[in-house]
Amino acid sequence: MISVCMATYNGEHYIHQQLLSILKQLDEHDEVIISDDGSQDSTLAVIAAFNDPRVTVISHSRDWLPAATPVISRVKNSFSSALEKAQGEFIFLSDQDDEWLEGRVAAAVAELQSGADLVVCDCKVVDDNHQTLINSWYEFIPPSKSLLRTLWKSSFHGCCMAFRAEVLRRALPFPDRDIGHDTWLGLMACWRGKVTFVAQPYILYRRHGSAVTHCGFKSERSLKTKLLYRKDLMLSLLTRMVNA
Repeated sequence: MISVCMATYNGEHYIHQQLLSILKQLDEHDEVIISDDGSQDSTLAVIAAFNDPRVTVISHSRDWLPAATPVISRVKNSFSSALEKAQGEFIFLSDQDDEWLEGRVAAAVAELQSGADLVVCDCKVVDDNHQTLINSWYEFIPPSKSLLRTLWKSSFHGCCMAFRAEVLRRALPFPDRDIGHDTWLGLMACWRGKVTFVAQPYILYRRHGSAVTHCGFKSERSLKTKLLYRKDLMLSLLTRMVNA
């Protein structure tokens, strides 16, 4: 069984195309679990219109988290909400505004069935009109399964990841720090597991003005903020290792 876990927030412009690209690659016993962070547009209505029994929505009010919660933690908590409900042996992460290309599920499942604990495919970065911005994410950030490299510069891009349920069990609960859910899952797989990178781009990773995250472009965060983020990652990893 496959579980696809997605976090949504005001994604009405893209969610139909993304869900369509996912559902056509799944079997009847697979599932899509969507955690919505209090969308105020028609996101939930668009999802409901699919009327697909494979799709489950966890609908949060916007105040389910404190108003001051940083964006990175809102996204982490939203994904955690979906991941905690996942029943599949193989779990995929999905953004609300991308598009899965044909073969995305089959390629990842083949790697997982061959012994990988976590697999990351390449992606092509596009704009609203499917115009290519970056041909290969791997050319932008070369992949690495090194713990030290991941702490400094992660190549674990959430929308491109799939992993075994065992990796999720190791990763949950997510640390109570402002860190990325995808980097954390990548660290857990690097620590105790086999990580595989697939060179074929199977995702159209859409960047647009209302995107929640800004991966693919130069970070506007200060050096101090970046260093504090890496400190939180390292402390979280060390704590989990000690308590394992």
